[in-house]
Amino acid sequence: MVSVVIPSHNRKRDLDVALQSVMMQSLQPLEVIVVDDGSTDGTQTYLQQHYLGVKVIRNEKPLGGAVARNQGARNAKGEYVAFLDSDDRWLPDHLKRKVAFLEEQQADGVYCTFYNQVGQSEPVAVTFNAANLKRGNLGSLILGNQRFDARTSTFVFRTNSFLKMGFDEKMKKHQDWDLAINFDKKFDFRFMDDRTVVLSVNPEAVRMSNNLNHEASLYFMSKNEQQVSADSLFIFCLKMLHRAERKGETREIRRQYIRFAGRLKHKLSAKLRVIYYLVRSGIFSATFFYKLKKAAR
Repeated sequence: MVSVVIPSHNRKRDLDVALQSVMMQSLQPLEVIVVDDGSTDGTQTYLQQHYLGVKVIRNEKPLGGAVARNQGARNAKGEYVAFLDSDDRWLPDHLKRKVAFLEEQQADGVYCTFYNQVGQSEPVAVTFNAANLKRGNLGSLILGNQRFDARTSTFVFRTNSFLKMGFDEKMKKHQDWDLAINFDKKFDFRFMDDRTVVLSVNPEAVRMSNNLNHEASLYFMSKNEQQVSADSLFIFCLKMLHRAERKGETREIRRQYIRFAGRLKHKLSAKLRVIYYLVRSGIFSATFFYKLKKAAR
Protein backbone atom coordinates (compact mmCIF):
# COMPACT_ATOMS: atom_id res chain seq x y z
CA MET A 1 0.00 0.00 0.00
CA VAL A 2 2.83 2.41 0.85
CA SER A 3 5.81 3.61 -1.15
CA VAL A 4 8.57 5.14 0.96
CA VAL A 5 10.71 7.87 -0.65
CA ILE A 6 14.08 8.85 0.84
CA PRO A 7 16.23 11.49 -0.89
CA SER A 8 19.92 11.40 -0.03
CA HIS A 9 22.99 13.43 -0.88
CA ASN A 10 26.30 12.19 0.61
CA ARG A 11 24.54 10.66 3.62
CA LYS A 12 25.67 7.05 3.30
CA ARG A 13 26.41 6.82 7.04
CA ASP A 14 23.01 8.20 8.06
CA LEU A 15 21.00 6.07 5.65
CA ASP A 16 21.40 2.94 7.79
CA VAL A 17 19.39 4.43 10.64
CA ALA A 18 16.64 5.72 8.33
CA LEU A 19 16.39 2.46 6.38
CA GLN A 20 16.45 0.27 9.48
CA SER A 21 13.54 2.28 10.89
CA VAL A 22 11.62 1.56 7.67
CA MET A 23 12.47 -2.15 7.81
CA MET A 24 11.18 -2.29 11.40
CA GLN A 25 7.73 -0.91 10.53
CA SER A 26 4.78 -2.95 11.79
CA LEU A 27 3.13 -2.18 8.45
CA GLN A 28 5.74 -3.10 5.88
CA PRO A 29 5.88 -0.82 2.82
CA LEU A 30 5.28 -2.05 -0.69
CA GLU A 31 8.59 -0.54 -1.76
CA VAL A 32 11.42 1.71 -0.59
CA ILE A 33 12.84 4.21 -3.07
CA VAL A 34 16.10 6.01 -2.34
CA VAL A 35 16.90 8.89 -4.68
CA ASP A 36 20.68 9.24 -4.70
CA ASP A 37 20.95 12.91 -5.58
CA GLY A 38 24.44 13.20 -7.05
CA SER A 39 26.26 11.68 -4.07
CA THR A 40 30.04 11.27 -4.29
CA ASP A 41 30.41 9.01 -1.23
CA GLY A 42 29.47 5.72 -2.94
CA THR A 43 25.84 5.74 -1.78
CA GLN A 44 24.53 3.83 -4.79
CA THR A 45 27.13 1.07 -4.52
CA TYR A 46 26.59 0.79 -0.76
CA LEU A 47 22.84 0.39 -1.18
CA GLN A 48 23.25 -2.21 -3.93
CA GLN A 49 25.55 -4.21 -1.67
CA HIS A 50 23.62 -3.97 1.61
CA TYR A 51 19.98 -3.24 0.70
CA LEU A 52 19.08 -5.39 -2.28
CA GLY A 53 15.35 -4.77 -1.88
CA VAL A 54 15.70 -0.99 -2.10
CA LYS A 55 15.04 0.69 -5.44
CA VAL A 56 17.73 3.29 -6.20
CA ILE A 57 17.22 6.25 -8.53
CA ARG A 58 20.55 7.88 -9.33
CA ASN A 59 21.08 11.51 -10.35
CA GLU A 60 24.55 12.09 -11.74
CA LYS A 61 24.55 15.63 -10.34
CA PRO A 62 22.62 17.11 -7.38
CA LEU A 63 19.21 18.43 -8.41
CA GLY A 64 17.95 19.32 -4.92
CA GLY A 65 15.65 17.77 -2.36
CA ALA A 66 12.40 18.92 -3.99
CA VAL A 67 13.33 17.39 -7.35
CA ALA A 68 14.53 14.17 -5.71
CA ARG A 69 11.34 13.71 -3.69
CA ASN A 70 9.17 14.33 -6.74
CA GLN A 71 11.24 11.82 -8.73
CA GLY A 72 10.65 9.20 -6.08
CA ALA A 73 6.91 9.89 -5.93
CA ARG A 74 6.54 9.73 -9.71
CA ASN A 75 8.10 6.27 -9.62
CA ALA A 76 5.98 5.10 -6.67
CA LYS A 77 3.57 2.19 -7.16
CA GLY A 78 1.85 2.41 -3.79
CA GLU A 79 -1.55 3.92 -3.06
CA TYR A 80 0.22 6.05 -0.45
CA VAL A 81 3.59 7.78 -0.50
CA ALA A 82 5.51 8.50 2.71
CA PHE A 83 8.57 10.75 2.85
CA LEU A 84 11.58 10.29 5.12
CA ASP A 85 14.73 12.40 5.20
CA SER A 86 17.90 10.32 5.20
CA ASP A 87 19.04 11.41 8.68
CA ASP A 88 15.64 11.02 10.38
CA ARG A 89 13.87 7.87 11.57
CA TRP A 90 10.40 6.50 12.22
CA LEU A 91 9.12 4.66 15.25
CA PRO A 92 7.78 1.15 14.44
CA ASP A 93 4.07 2.03 14.16
CA HIS A 94 4.45 5.19 12.07
CA LEU A 95 3.11 3.82 8.77
CA LYS A 96 0.47 1.64 10.43
CA ARG A 97 -1.03 4.54 12.39
CA LYS A 98 -0.88 7.07 9.59
CA VAL A 99 -2.40 4.82 6.95
CA ALA A 100 -5.16 3.73 9.36
CA PHE A 101 -5.88 7.41 10.04
CA LEU A 102 -6.04 8.27 6.33
CA GLU A 103 -8.35 5.31 5.70
CA GLU A 104 -10.63 6.25 8.58
CA GLN A 105 -10.77 9.96 7.77
CA GLN A 106 -10.73 9.54 3.99
CA ALA A 107 -8.18 12.37 3.93
CA ASP A 108 -5.62 13.18 1.23
CA GLY A 109 -2.64 13.55 3.55
CA VAL A 110 -1.51 13.54 7.15
CA TYR A 111 1.30 15.11 9.19
CA CYS A 112 2.09 14.72 12.87
CA THR A 113 4.02 15.78 15.94
CA PHE A 114 7.58 14.56 16.40
CA TYR A 115 10.68 14.27 18.58
CA ASN A 116 13.89 16.26 18.12
CA GLN A 117 17.19 14.51 18.70
CA VAL A 118 20.64 16.09 18.88
CA GLY A 119 23.40 13.56 18.27
CA GLN A 120 23.04 10.53 20.55
CA SER A 121 21.10 12.37 23.25
CA GLU A 122 17.59 11.34 24.27
CA PRO A 123 14.86 12.50 21.86
CA VAL A 124 12.87 15.49 23.11
CA ALA A 125 9.12 15.60 22.45
CA VAL A 126 7.95 18.73 20.61
CA THR A 127 4.58 19.96 21.84
CA PHE A 128 2.27 21.61 19.31
CA ASN A 129 -0.37 24.23 20.01
CA ALA A 130 -3.15 23.23 17.63
CA ALA A 131 -5.91 25.23 19.33
CA ASN A 132 -6.64 27.48 16.33
CA LEU A 133 -5.99 24.94 13.58
CA LYS A 134 -8.59 24.68 10.87
CA ARG A 135 -8.43 23.74 7.23
CA GLY A 136 -6.58 26.33 5.17
CA ASN A 137 -4.75 28.23 7.94
CA LEU A 138 -1.78 25.92 8.43
CA GLY A 139 0.73 28.48 7.16
CA SER A 140 -0.45 31.13 9.62
CA LEU A 141 0.20 28.75 12.52
CA ILE A 142 3.61 27.62 11.26
CA LEU A 143 4.94 31.12 10.58
CA GLY A 144 3.26 32.95 13.46
CA ASN A 145 3.99 33.03 17.16
CA GLN A 146 2.15 29.79 17.81
CA ARG A 147 4.21 26.64 18.44
CA PHE A 148 3.32 24.56 15.38
CA ASP A 149 5.20 22.84 12.61
CA ALA A 150 4.97 20.50 9.62
CA ARG A 151 8.03 18.48 8.60
CA THR A 152 8.66 16.33 5.56
CA SER A 153 9.50 13.15 7.48
CA THR A 154 6.01 13.19 9.02
CA PHE A 155 4.18 13.50 5.67
CA VAL A 156 2.10 10.63 4.28
CA PHE A 157 -0.09 11.33 1.23
CA ARG A 158 -2.43 9.55 -1.09
CA THR A 159 -0.12 9.26 -4.07
CA ASN A 160 -2.61 10.50 -6.67
CA SER A 161 -3.33 13.63 -4.58
CA PHE A 162 0.35 14.39 -3.99
CA LEU A 163 1.20 14.07 -7.69
CA LYS A 164 -1.32 16.81 -8.50
CA MET A 165 0.90 19.25 -6.60
CA GLY A 166 4.31 17.94 -5.57
CA PHE A 167 7.19 19.89 -4.05
CA ASP A 168 8.00 23.22 -5.70
CA GLU A 169 11.26 22.44 -7.51
CA LYS A 170 12.25 26.13 -7.52
CA MET A 171 12.07 26.19 -3.72
CA LYS A 172 15.61 25.83 -2.33
CA LYS A 173 14.55 26.21 1.31
CA HIS A 174 11.31 25.88 3.35
CA GLN A 175 10.17 23.13 0.95
CA ASP A 176 8.19 21.25 3.59
CA TRP A 177 6.35 24.36 4.79
CA ASP A 178 5.58 25.46 1.24
CA LEU A 179 4.08 22.10 0.33
CA ALA A 180 2.12 21.90 3.59
CA ILE A 181 0.67 25.40 3.16
CA ASN A 182 -0.43 24.88 -0.42
CA PHE A 183 -1.57 21.26 -0.05
CA ASP A 184 -3.67 22.34 2.93
CA LYS A 185 -5.41 24.94 0.75
CA LYS A 186 -6.41 22.50 -2.00
CA PHE A 187 -6.71 19.10 -0.32
CA ASP A 188 -7.82 17.52 2.93
CA PHE A 189 -4.55 17.60 4.89
CA ARG A 190 -5.04 16.42 8.48
CA PHE A 191 -2.98 16.92 11.62
CA MET A 192 -2.47 13.92 13.91
CA ASP A 193 -1.14 14.49 17.42
CA ASP A 194 0.86 11.29 17.34
CA ARG A 195 4.65 11.33 17.76
CA THR A 196 6.03 8.57 15.57
CA VAL A 197 8.95 10.46 13.98
CA VAL A 198 12.38 11.37 15.33
CA LEU A 199 14.05 14.30 13.57
CA SER A 200 17.81 14.81 13.61
CA VAL A 201 18.58 18.41 14.59
CA ASN A 202 22.36 18.14 14.82
CA PRO A 203 23.56 21.68 13.95
CA GLU A 204 26.69 20.20 12.33
CA ALA A 205 24.69 18.09 9.89
CA VAL A 206 24.69 19.07 6.23
CA ARG A 207 21.08 20.23 5.94
CA MET A 208 19.61 22.98 3.80
CA SER A 209 17.65 24.20 6.83
CA ASN A 210 20.90 24.87 8.73
CA ASN A 211 21.96 27.53 6.23
CA LEU A 212 20.56 30.94 5.40
CA ASN A 213 19.38 31.40 1.83
CA HIS A 214 17.80 34.84 1.59
CA GLU A 215 16.81 34.54 -2.04
CA ALA A 216 14.92 31.31 -1.25
CA SER A 217 13.31 32.78 1.87
CA LEU A 218 12.11 35.86 -0.02
CA TYR A 219 10.75 33.64 -2.81
CA PHE A 220 8.93 31.52 -0.22
CA MET A 221 7.36 34.60 1.39
CA SER A 222 6.35 36.15 -1.92
CA LYS A 223 4.81 32.94 -3.19
CA ASN A 224 2.73 32.48 -0.04
CA GLU A 225 1.78 36.12 0.54
CA GLN A 226 -1.87 35.40 -0.26
CA GLN A 227 -1.92 32.06 1.58
CA VAL A 228 -0.76 33.22 5.02
CA SER A 229 -2.09 35.96 7.31
CA ALA A 230 -0.17 39.25 7.13
CA ASP A 231 0.66 39.15 10.86
CA SER A 232 2.16 35.64 10.66
CA LEU A 233 4.12 36.44 7.50
CA PHE A 234 5.47 39.63 9.10
CA ILE A 235 6.59 37.69 12.19
CA PHE A 236 8.44 35.26 9.93
CA CYS A 237 9.95 38.15 7.94
CA LEU A 238 11.11 39.75 11.21
CA LYS A 239 12.67 36.44 12.22
CA MET A 240 14.64 36.21 8.96
CA LEU A 241 15.74 39.84 9.33
CA HIS A 242 16.93 39.04 12.85
CA ARG A 243 19.00 36.14 11.49
CA ALA A 244 20.45 38.37 8.79
CA GLU A 245 21.45 40.91 11.44
CA ARG A 246 23.10 38.25 13.58
CA LYS A 247 25.08 36.99 10.60
CA GLY A 248 26.22 40.51 9.72
CA GLU A 249 24.60 40.41 6.29
CA THR A 250 24.81 43.41 3.96
CA ARG A 251 22.44 46.36 4.25
CA GLU A 252 20.90 45.48 0.90
CA ILE A 253 19.84 42.04 2.13
CA ARG A 254 18.30 43.58 5.23
CA ARG A 255 16.55 46.19 3.10
CA GLN A 256 14.94 43.43 1.03
CA TYR A 257 13.21 42.10 4.13
CA ILE A 258 12.14 45.63 5.14
CA ARG A 259 10.73 46.22 1.65
CA PHE A 260 8.80 42.97 1.78
CA ALA A 261 7.41 43.85 5.21
CA GLY A 262 6.31 47.18 3.74
CA ARG A 263 3.99 45.29 1.38
CA LEU A 264 2.17 43.93 4.42
CA LYS A 265 1.98 47.06 6.59
CA HIS A 266 -1.62 48.05 5.80
CA LYS A 267 -2.85 44.56 6.73
CA LEU A 268 -0.94 44.29 10.01
CA SER A 269 -2.45 44.51 13.47
CA ALA A 270 -1.82 47.82 15.26
CA LYS A 271 0.96 46.40 17.44
CA LEU A 272 2.86 44.84 14.56
CA ARG A 273 2.43 47.96 12.45
CA VAL A 274 4.18 49.95 15.19
CA ILE A 275 7.01 47.40 15.25
CA TYR A 276 7.32 47.64 11.47
CA TYR A 277 7.73 51.43 11.57
CA LEU A 278 10.23 51.24 14.44
CA VAL A 279 12.37 48.71 12.56
CA ARG A 280 12.06 50.49 9.22
CA SER A 281 13.12 53.81 10.75
CA GLY A 282 16.13 52.18 12.42
CA ILE A 283 15.01 53.10 15.95
CA PHE A 284 15.11 49.42 16.92
CA SER A 285 16.52 46.36 15.20
CA ALA A 286 14.69 43.09 14.63
CA THR A 287 17.19 41.53 17.05
CA PHE A 288 16.04 43.94 19.78
CA PHE A 289 12.48 42.65 19.51
CA TYR A 290 13.67 39.05 19.67
CA LYS A 291 15.64 39.78 22.81
CA LEU A 292 12.59 41.55 24.27
CA LYS A 293 10.41 38.56 23.42
CA LYS A 294 12.89 36.20 25.05
CA ALA A 295 13.08 38.36 28.21
CA ALA A 296 9.27 38.43 28.43
CA ARG A 297 9.17 34.64 28.35
